[in-house]
Amino acid sequence: LLKSSLGYGWRAYAATLLPFFLSRVGLYFVNAQIGADHAGYYSVAMQANDLFLIVPGVLGMLLFPRVAANKSDSTLTLKTFRFTLMLMLPIFVIAQIFTEQIVVILFGVEFLPAVPIMRLMFVGGFAIGLAIIFSHDLAGRGYPLFMVFVWIPLNVMNLLLNLLLVPTWSGAGAALALTVTYSCGFIVFLIYFKQYVRLDAWSSFIPMTADFKDLFVSGRTAFSNLRDQIGVG
Repeated sequence: LLKSSLGYGWRAYAATLLPFFLSRVGLYFVNAQIGADHAGYYSVAMQANDLFLIVPGVLGMLLFPRVAANKSDSTLTLKTFRFTLMLMLPIFVIAQIFTEQIVVILFGVEFLPAVPIMRLMFVGGFAIGLAIIFSHDLAGRGYPLFMVFVWIPLNVMNLLLNLLLVPTWSGAGAALALTVTYSCGFIVFLIYFKQYVRLDAWSSFIPMTADFKDLFVSGRTAFSNLRDQIGVG
């Protein structure tokens, strides 16, 4: 049991540590090369991006035990991916339109220089948010070594891009480096998942008419349950 747990656990630990390092390394570059003020703006954008990733993170955690219980079926993962895409796309658009207002409300007008950084980072957040669904699916299938080793070249790419972009574009350069890396990560996860579960068509990743109906019904049910709980309280 210990051997089996360690064999799984080190992969989970590494696959958590490496993405965390990737997401935070830009902050160290900005602080070291540009200064604490710009690091503060970058930190604010990073916090907002972390909030942006709550939705796919929750959906991924709910998906994980279902996949672990039935590794032969990818239908639920594909549906979860399409739901995540339908949920995150309007959130992403709203966040891009009202970025200034979000910064003022959450952090204050003194952090308005963080707006362009945040807008760039939201693009990467959108991409990696979708990749989170595949990550949790693959975790439920036993954490293939790909889940660990894929983050090594992604971290190298991010480091090189930070070295290239931060001296010229400061925090926006670090955000662009993160966005490019996250986007590449999403593409790699998408292709790997498709091959891993042996999907024939790309159309499985595109939202269908029935998905919008199911999403509406799920939202209405959740709202009704919430209203009932508030009423009971």
